[in-house]
Amino acid sequence: MTEQTPAGVVSPPDGPEPRAEELRDRLAAFLRHHLGVPEVVVDPPEQIQGGASRLSYRVRYRAGDDPVVHAVLRMVPESGGFTTEGAEYEAVVIEALAGSGVPVPEILCRSEDPAWLGAPFMLMVEVRNCSSDAALLFEPRFAEVREQIGRTFWEALGRLAALDPVRLGLAEAAGLPDADQAWRLELDFVNECLAAGGAQNHPLGRYLLLWLEENPPPPSGKVAIVHGDFRPGNFLFDESGAVRAVLDWERWRLGDPVIDLAYSLRPTWRSKDGETLIPEADAIAAWERTSGLTLDPRARAWFEVADRAAALGTLAQMQAQYIADGGHENTIYFFVLRSLSASWPRLRELVGLPEPTIAPRVAPETQPSKDGGEGLGAYVALLGERIGRDIAPAMPTPHARANTALDTRILRVVADRLENGVDILASDNTEVAAVLEAALATAPEAAREAGADLVLRQAPASLRTSALQRRNDELWAVCVRLLDRVHRGATSEDREVRARIEQALSNHYERLVLPLATFTTP
Repeated sequence: MTEQTPAGVVSPPDGPEPRAEELRDRLAAFLRHHLGVPEVVVDPPEQIQGGASRLSYRVRYRAGDDPVVHAVLRMVPESGGFTTEGAEYEAVVIEALAGSGVPVPEILCRSEDPAWLGAPFMLMVEVRNCSSDAALLFEPRFAEVREQIGRTFWEALGRLAALDPVRLGLAEAAGLPDADQAWRLELDFVNECLAAGGAQNHPLGRYLLLWLEENPPPPSGKVAIVHGDFRPGNFLFDESGAVRAVLDWERWRLGDPVIDLAYSLRPTWRSKDGETLIPEADAIAAWERTSGLTLDPRARAWFEVADRAAALGTLAQMQAQYIADGGHENTIYFFVLRSLSASWPRLRELVGLPEPTIAPRVAPETQPSKDGGEGLGAYVALLGERIGRDIAPAMPTPHARANTALDTRILRVVADRLENGVDILASDNTEVAAVLEAALATAPEAAREAGADLVLRQAPASLRTSALQRRNDELWAVCVRLLDRVHRGATSEDREVRARIEQALSNHYERLVLPLATFTTP
């Protein structure tokens, strides 16, 4: 039952996200009201690290002489994350799924009123003696039950797909799409993700959107509850091989059930050595067995591409948040970057982009400095190496050690840009300018409408990295507009221009994004 501040009750103090002691006191005040008891003792909440859309805390409290309650508090942050939905939206689906065969936590109470804790929240029973750490699944002690966990994981996803959201009362909360048009709802979702990150005109994002529009998937004939982030790391398991609860429902929606399956099969979720919980064919078979559906490879391909396009928007959103926050909570940004890197070869194959025609760049940790190691870039790289070796291991908490270790990877990015940024951007600018020059010769009307002649008359303000980056953005903005004009063109000239843009796009991604993703992730 949702709690609001009732009439005649003094509202708790307003304010920003509280510190642990303040949060303890404010939660105690809420629980006294909610439980109707004069005294509730609450221990200082312990923040659970990780996640991008919610703040989570372990909480222990005792009401009077009752036993101690172990709970998890989830709060909606003031800004950032992947969704702006409140706690109630997430709670609605968790409550509807209780007893459904899809394991979910038990909700104790919730409130949308920020007066209590400073933000909407819900309090759930803590599922104890288990873990959500996906890395543990590939340790020797889980070897005997890993297959069972994997099979149970995809069976749970199949059961979720088999449920009737109308019967569970979820149609009103999320909106019920027509089964044959559910893909269009997902395309709208991709557009929303790109818009949230300010990446509507990102060259790869725009190309993927055009591909998605031109290649609709075969309908599954079923509207299902979509978790939106169904993967290792978002479920609790124990050493017996049981999957105890599926977590993090804030991105749920109604749509095609293949959305979750395609997402759960991402290469990103494999171990560092490329291991999977169970073979992919077995995962699909478990899903088909419990969902009663048959996976069409064309549908999987479409929803994979949609997921990657949405991830570009998430990457841009996280990058903006990372800059705005002065570098705090940057793990998600680099995680999404790694995710795009891991899936890039398959994505390129799915949408038909050509292989790059440039040689892969050498990772900066093995790349010799141009001036014998005395340049600023080499100094920054050395600084990152020393922080990783001497400072990160000495940090007092695991979270601090992890964040400091991540900072060393960020310094590698900075060092690489200092050493090679001018060459990288100048090469990309030269190639994109050549594409536009060829377009003016091949399809002059479309090229001029896109602004190719105007942008080619200009030049970068200087050879500084920042000026070359601005030039890069300008050139690619024209390429995106030109792509919009020729992507459905039937003439040989249109096809030639499109092929040149596709090759430049493949090289652009290889040159600017993939090397960074390779060496900057934990």
